Amino acid sequence: MPHPSGDPLRLLADARRTGTPPPALTDLGGPAILTDARDELLDHDDLPALVTLVCNDATTLASPTGQDFLLAAAVPDDPLLLEDVVTALLTHRDAVQVLGEELADAWLDASRTRLDLVGGIALEASARLVLAGIASHYGLLDRLRRLRRELPRVDENFAARVVRVAGALAEHFSAPEIPPLLQDLLHHDDVADDAAFELGMLTLRQALTTDTLDQARPQLLKARAYLSDAHCTEERPDAAGFGAALDALLAYSSGAPISTDTLRQLQDAILDIRLNLLGLPPRLAHPPPGHPGHLATTPRHPHPRPSRRPARRLATRRRSHHQPGRRLCSPPQSRPAHPHRRLPADHCTWHTSLRNRPARRPGPPSGTESARP
Repeated sequence: MPHPSGDPLRLLADARRTGTPPPALTDLGGPAILTDARDELLDHDDLPALVTLVCNDATTLASPTGQDFLLAAAVPDDPLLLEDVVTALLTHRDAVQVLGEELADAWLDASRTRLDLVGGIALEASARLVLAGIASHYGLLDRLRRLRRELPRVDENFAARVVRVAGALAEHFSAPEIPPLLQDLLHHDDVADDAAFELGMLTLRQALTTDTLDQARPQLLKARAYLSDAHCTEERPDAAGFGAALDALLAYSSGAPISTDTLRQLQDAILDIRLNLLGLPPRLAHPPPGHPGHLATTPRHPHPRPSRRPARRLATRRRSHHQPGRRLCSPPQSRPAHPHRRLPADHCTWHTSLRNRPARRPGPPSGTESARP
C-alpha cells in the first residue's frame, strides 16, 4: 500500500541530507513497513541504510518478517546498491549469524543467474561468509567447479572476482576444483595476469609442503614462471615482489650468492606493495643522474594506461596454449604503469582474506552504468 508521504524512507533521506542521526525502525512505521511497502523499499536508494536499521532491531532481526526482507534485500539489481547492502550485512555480526547459510545461498543463486558485475559481487560476498566460518564451503566449491563451463559467457568484472575467490579459497581448502579453473582463466585475457599470480602462489604453497629440497625445487621453479607471466606487463606489481623473493630462495638453496640486482628488485617490490596497501601511487621517480638523493615530487607514472590491452596481445592470449614460463606478451615497454589497484569498500571487517587481493581497476567498479545519482 502506498505510504502517506509518498516516500516510506523520507526520514532516512532527510537524515542523510542534513547529517543528523538516522531514525530507528519504529520511527519509519516499525516492522510492518517491511511488508506494506516491500516492493518500493527493495528498489529504494536508501535500501542499505534500511538494512542496517533492520539488523540493529534485535526483535525484527529475529522475526521471520525481518529475515525474509533481509534475504530479499541482499541481492538488488543495482551493483552500487548491492555493494552497500553487502557491506551493511557483513559488518553486522548478529545478522550474519542469524541468516548464515541462507544468506550465502542467496548470493550464490545470484552468481548463477548473473554472470556480470552483480553476480561477481554476490559470489565474492558468499566467499566472505565461507572464509569467516559462517557458511559451509561445499556449495561455493561446487559453484566454482560448474563455472568452468560458463567462462566463455562471463564478463571481465565477474571473471576478476572469480579469480580472487578461487585464490582465497585455495589458501584455506585443498580443493581439486580450483587449479583447473585458474588454468582455464589463463585464457580469459582480462584476468590472465591475476590467474597466473594465483597459480604461482598455489604452486609455491605446494612446494613449501614437500619433504625435501629436491622435491620442492621443481615446484619453486614452476611458481617462479607463473609469477613472471603475471608481471610481464606490470599488471601485478606484487608478483614482482614474490618473484624476487623466490629468486633469492632458489639461489640460497643452491648455495649461490644472492645477487645485488635481486636484492634491489625485492626492496623495490616490497615498497610498491606497501604503497599499494596504503592506496598510494607507485614509487616516486628515481633520482635523476647527477642529483644523488633527490626525489622527484611527482609519481614516476602519473597517467593510467588505457583500460584495454593491445588487440595483438589479446589475440595471442586466446591462441596460445599457456605453459608456465612461456611469455604471452612482449616485455613491458616504456609506458605509463597501471595504478595499483584496491578492492571496493571492505565487505567484512572481521575477515580479511579477500581484502588485500588487488582489484583490476582503480576507483569505483567498472560496469556500473546504472549507478544512481
